[in-house]
Amino acid sequence: MVEELFHLYEDQGYGEQLTDLVEASFGSEYQNTGISTDTSLFTELALLYVKYRPEPLMEHLKAYWKRINIPNVIRVCEEARLWVELLFLYEHNDEYDVAATIMMKQFPDAWEHSAFKQLIVEALGPETFY
Repeated sequence: MVEELFHLYEDQGYGEQLTDLVEASFGSEYQNTGISTDTSLFTELALLYVKYRPEPLMEHLKAYWKRINIPNVIRVCEEARLWVELLFLYEHNDEYDVAATIMMKQFPDAWEHSAFKQLIVEALGPETFY
């Protein structure tokens, strides 16, 4: 039911309005039982941000990273080339090698010296050091 509503909004070109609707459901005291505050709602909102309004994505990730499905959001962020957000997600998914590699390959968009020093210490793969 909820998925059908999401598809209806997106098919009609109302992605930003759908984002507003999901954001509003976070503050609702009487949430519809079909829209729960489990992982799927937080993940869906992250995916909507990537698609329609990427500006608040990082704030959302920082606040709810424990409650989102990180691999799903990583896949969409890769397609959208949101490097800083990808670094955050890979780091919080304990994939330090991948995060360090992205930081090196996407210089200067994703480079931050102090963050790199921390990542490289956590990285396990010798090819990352090389």
